[in-house]
Amino acid sequence: PSGANGANGANGSAGVQGAQGEAGSQGDIGLTGATGPSGANGADGSAGVQGPQGEAGSQGIQGTQGNIGLTGATGPSGANGSNGSNGSAGAPGAQGEAGSQGIQGTQGDIGLTGATGPSGANGANGANGSAGAQGAQGEAGSQGIQGTQGDIGLTGATGPSGANGANGATGSAGVQGAQGEAGLQGIQGIQGDIGLTGATGPSGANGANGATGSAGAPGAQGEAGSQGIQGTQGDIGLTGATGPSGVNGTNGSNGIDGQDGTQGINGSTAYELWQDAGNIGTEAEFLASLVGPEGPLVSGTNGQTLYNNGTEWVATSNLLNSGASVGIGLTATIDASAVLQIESTTQGVLFPKMTLAERDLISSPQIGLLVFQTDTTPGFYFYDGSSWVALNAANGSSSGGSNPKTLIYTSQGF
Repeated sequence: PSGANGANGANGSAGVQGAQGEAGSQGDIGLTGATGPSGANGADGSAGVQGPQGEAGSQGIQGTQGNIGLTGATGPSGANGSNGSNGSAGAPGAQGEAGSQGIQGTQGDIGLTGATGPSGANGANGANGSAGAQGAQGEAGSQGIQGTQGDIGLTGATGPSGANGANGATGSAGVQGAQGEAGLQGIQGIQGDIGLTGATGPSGANGANGATGSAGAPGAQGEAGSQGIQGTQGDIGLTGATGPSGVNGTNGSNGIDGQDGTQGINGSTAYELWQDAGNIGTEAEFLASLVGPEGPLVSGTNGQTLYNNGTEWVATSNLLNSGASVGIGLTATIDASAVLQIESTTQGVLFPKMTLAERDLISSPQIGLLVFQTDTTPGFYFYDGSSWVALNAANGSSSGGSNPKTLIYTSQGF
C-alpha cells in the first residue's frame, strides 16, 4: 500500500496581472541555438491577484521555419525513492464452535458413492492492515546531452489493448523530491524518413463508463477559418506485402488399382537343392551337414588375441585388444589416452606411400588423413579440410598430452 499523503501547504495570494501588450508582427524564425543550462529554481513567491486579461494583438506574419537542430541525448533518470513499509495484517476471524458428535450407528452395507456435495462458504477475511508511510522521493538525475536523431523505422503493428483492471485505492503521495538541474539542450537532428504505418491492432475491451458529469455552458461559436491551399500530392507509398495464398483445392480421387500379376513358380528348397547336387540322406541329415567344425578353444589372459602359427591357434599378448583400444608390441597396459598404441625398438610404422598425383586422386579425404608423399618435397602430409598440409616442425609442435609419444590431430593440425 502507498503511504499517506503529506498535507499540502497553503497557496499564496496571486499577484496583480499586468495588462497584456499588443503582439508585434512575427519576424523570420532563425536557427535554434543550443539551450544553455537551466538555473536553479528560486523559492516560490506568494501569488498576486489575477489582473484582467488584456486584448490579444493581431497575429503577425508567420516567418519561414528555420532548420530544426539535433536533439540532445536524454539524461539518466533519478533513483526511485524507497518503498514504505507494509501495514500490519488484520487479526483472523474467530473460529465457530464445533457441533456435538452424534452416536455412531451400525455400519451398513457400503452403497455407491454419491455425488460430491457443494463446498461450504469461505469464512470472512480479516480486516486489512493500515497502509505504511510513503517513502521519500529520490532526487531526479541531471539531464544528459540529447543524441543525434536516427532514422525513424517502420511503425510495427499495434498489439491488442488489454482489459482495464480495477483501480486500486489511491495511497497517500510521498514527499516530492527536489527537482534535478536540467541538462544542456542538444542540437536538433535532421528529421529522418517516416516509415510505413503498421496495421492497427484490435482495440481492447472498453472499461466501464464513469458517471456523466453535469454539462457545462456551451461556448460561443467561433468564426470558421478560410480554407487552406491544397497541398501537393505526396509520393505513393510502398506496395504492401502480398496476401496469404488461397486454400489448396481438394485432391482428386485415386485411380483404379491395376490387376494383380500371375503368381510366380515356387523355387526349390535348400534340402531339394542339396539332393539335386547328388547328396543322399534325410532332411535331418541335411541339417546336420550344415553345422561346421567346432572352433578352437584356447585359454589366455585379459586382452590377448588369437593367431594361427600354421598348425594351431595360439593366444598372444603381442596384439592386445581391451575392447576400446588396441596395442601392438606393448610391455605394459595400453595408455588410457590412446586408441592405438604401438611400441618397438627395432621396427617402425609404415604409412601409405604415394606420389603427389596419387595423393590428389583420393576421393573426399577426411580431415586428419595422413599419408607419406614420395615426390615434390617428400614428407608426411595431412588433410586439414580444404588442402594438404606438410607435417613439419612449424605445425607439428606438441601441445601436451598424457604421453609424450602421443600424436593427436586438432583443428590447428597435428
